[in-house]
Amino acid sequence: MAALLAYEFGTVLVAAAVVAWIALWVAGAIDIFRRRDLTSGSKAGWLIIILLLPLVGLFVYYGFSGRTGR
Repeated sequence: MAALLAYEFGTVLVAAAVVAWIALWVAGAIDIFRRRDLTSGSKAGWLIIILLLPLVGLFVYYGFSGRTGR
C-alpha cells in the first residue's frame, strides 16, 4: 500500500510540474505576442527559441527581456 501511495504522489508531482511548465510557456508566448517593442521577426525568433529550448529558452527570454513581470 505504501508503495502505491508513493507512486501516486510521484505521478501527481510530475503532473503538477508539467502543468506549471505549460502555464509558464503559455504566459511567455502571450507576453511575446503582446510586446510592441519587438518586430514580427523578433517575436518569431523568441517563439522558436522557447519552443526548441523549452525551459532554458524561457529563462533566457525572461532574463534578457528586461521585464520583471506585472
